[in-house]
Amino acid sequence: MAHGESNGELVELSDGRLVLVHQTRYAESFDAAKGVFRGRSTLSARVSDDAGLTWRRQRYRLMFGFGYSGTLALADDTLVTVTGCCLGDNGDPRRAAVIRWHIDSQTLGCRRPTSPSRRKVADRMPDTPIKVHITGVYGLIGNVVYSHLSGTEGYDVYGSGRRTLSSDRADAEQRSQLPESHFSIADLSDADAVEAALEGADAVLHIGAVPDPSCSFEEVSQSNIRGTYHVLEACRKHGIRRLVYASSIMTNWGYAQFVEPYKLIREDRIEELPEQWARITHRDPVRPTEPYSMSKVWAEGACRTYADAHGISAICLRIGWVNREDTASGVFSNSIWCSHRDIASSFELALKKTAESGVYDICYALSDGPYRWVDLQHTRAVTGFVPQDGGA
Repeated sequence: MAHGESNGELVELSDGRLVLVHQTRYAESFDAAKGVFRGRSTLSARVSDDAGLTWRRQRYRLMFGFGYSGTLALADDTLVTVTGCCLGDNGDPRRAAVIRWHIDSQTLGCRRPTSPSRRKVADRMPDTPIKVHITGVYGLIGNVVYSHLSGTEGYDVYGSGRRTLSSDRADAEQRSQLPESHFSIADLSDADAVEAALEGADAVLHIGAVPDPSCSFEEVSQSNIRGTYHVLEACRKHGIRRLVYASSIMTNWGYAQFVEPYKLIREDRIEELPEQWARITHRDPVRPTEPYSMSKVWAEGACRTYADAHGISAICLRIGWVNREDTASGVFSNSIWCSHRDIASSFELALKKTAESGVYDICYALSDGPYRWVDLQHTRAVTGFVPQDGGA
């Protein structure tokens, strides 16, 4: 559903076709108190082959965020659109953009024009913030990461979720609220909604998921498996080449459940630990124990596939236990705990790593708690992450 189309202008091509460049606001929610729709704005274009009697169903989405635009057609029917990009909450233009595009271009692989939002970050102006999109932004981890990045220079942070309420694990009173212009309603099981939400992003932090290990396969498959596929497909279609995926330490939960000496830590039998024992690394075989951890293993493989096939630089973070209280007590809880400060840092450093092309890796993300049984040396070597909490 769309509403609020305005400031449109017509451009005639040499063969008589008409191109309408216009503003579109996509309705994502209704503010009953104010009686208005809320949504995201896009600079779009439509084409008519019969002097405006009918219009193609296909819509060219030129850019997310816009000011008033002007478009002209060159002799070869190349279209040049000049616009001021509204990046601020108050809609003030922060930078101008020039988009050259052609409705019949065969070099793009699809009939969508290449816009500045799809360029690699290395090609962007040095003072242009990186547009980062966080799925599951009102979940516990998503909001912790959003709070950190939105307060850090160099990032313009957007987010999406299936609702505007905080998840059950998050502290609703402490959450950071996104500006309406930076939030989209997008259930991960809805491919179209995910694609629309991610449009214009330079990088994606895919954190949204059903996080409960007690859930059935049917409950986790829509968000964790199909949802991850939808995110990766949206990245492919939009030319987004940077992704950090929120995996889980539970991909190797079976070691703590079935294998000594890790089982000794889980059962609080510390006195039986041998003097020397090896931590689990990213190279050890995965050992999921239920549908939730199975879905994380699948998603790591999907990220590997899209890294190889489509050039997406991806880091999968196997995250430890992050909780609302931001503390841990007990031997096993401390061995898997990750503080809010450490999880935010691990995501930012992984995000920076994805600026390099051809990256794919799996890294653990935990604080340095006593009896931690997974390796962090590899994480430090790949991203530079050094935990600040835990005191092991």
